[in-house]
Amino acid sequence: SQLAKEFGMPATIREAGVEEGRFIAIVKDMAYEAFADQTTTTNPRLPLVEELEILYKQAYYGYDEWQKQKESVVAAPEQASDQMDIAIHSLVDKQIESQFAVNGNSTTN
Repeated sequence: SQLAKEFGMPATIREAGVEEGRFIAIVKDMAYEAFADQTTTTNPRLPLVEELEILYKQAYYGYDEWQKQKESVVAAPEQASDQMDIAIHSLVDKQIESQFAVNGNSTTN
């Protein structure tokens, strides 16, 4: 935030000097501990552990940086899914062709 910058305060956990590897190693445990904390149950809606982990990641990276990382991670599975679909269709096609060959038929006329 602007006020934090004016006073020279870090705006994120990363800016406070916490190493990324160390943070990633403990963020899931922190989310579980936050979920188990008695004050969490006083919220109007009980958050999921995954939501608490996201909040921690937003606090570590800053919202804008976290959003960029999230978008790049979301794109990767979609590409992998497309590649998997192609591989599956290729295997099915080969299976069908080999089945026809065993039966003495041909798929190419």
